[in-house]
Amino acid sequence: MRKAIPRCVPSPMRWLGYLSSTGVYADRQGGVVDAASPADGIDPTAAARRRAEAQWHALAQHRGIACGVFRLAGIYGPGRNLLRQLAEGTARHVVRPGLVFNRIHVDDACDAVVASLHRTRASDAIYLVADTQPAPPQEVLGHAAAVSGLPLPPAEAYDPAHASPAQRRFYGSCKRIDACATYEALHWQPRYPDYRQGLEALWQAGEGRSRSA
Repeated sequence: MRKAIPRCVPSPMRWLGYLSSTGVYADRQGGVVDAASPADGIDPTAAARRRAEAQWHALAQHRGIACGVFRLAGIYGPGRNLLRQLAEGTARHVVRPGLVFNRIHVDDACDAVVASLHRTRASDAIYLVADTQPAPPQEVLGHAAAVSGLPLPPAEAYDPAHASPAQRRFYGSCKRIDACATYEALHWQPRYPDYRQGLEALWQAGEGRSRSA
């Protein structure tokens, strides 16, 4: 008979972190997801992320150390933003009526992870990492065009019949993330609480100022 594995194994590690996604939650048709909401996404990507989360938590519990799982909203930042897409002519002005979702600047995501290093003690912590203002993608694109003075691409209706699997995940799930419990638990607030502040900071940093950037 195989010996049972001890519950806690001494380890030099004291903390583990796993970057997951708010995509683990199913479509809420504009409803709110918060810390008490079940991770009920059923597509293969969501299921794979949930399995990975559980595995990291199980490893942390086995080693008797802290573990934070970070369910991140859509990440943007230097080199990955609508200002650059507008400048390079790759931005798409896709409209799906009623669609809203949250975002998070990469610097804010990093700050949340660092805060967890100092404050997470549980082996099964879950954090929602998102800004404070869910918004339609066309509204965010319009603000990027207004900030930069770059032309807005022609609007096109979202067509699920011709969308890729990634596009169906992106445009097919409408939810609002309430990250207040994470802000409180980590004593953390985003530097860029909405997309306007994030895009304006990126513009000031030089993003989107030339097509060769």
